[in-house]
Amino acid sequence: MLKTYLLSNSMDFILYLLETERDERLYNQWLHTTMQQSFKDFRKAQGLKSIRNKEKEPITKEQEQKMFDFATQFVKPNKLKPESEVD
Repeated sequence: MLKTYLLSNSMDFILYLLETERDERLYNQWLHTTMQQSFKDFRKAQGLKSIRNKEKEPITKEQEQKMFDFATQFVKPNKLKPESEVD
């Protein structure tokens, strides 16, 4: 699935998953204790801030290629098979 995203969107998706997991843990903590306040108030009292960047600047193909070239210094990606060879 991550193969279909742009590099910037992949990171945003991973951060979304991390935030969702954090919210689930917080909800379970609230659920299994005797709280007098609502979950919304409890969450607000924890002072959690979003780790995702809400304001995104569109990334151009040139910027994406530059980031990809930088990353390939460290990790060598596998060559993609042509669609005719994909199972």
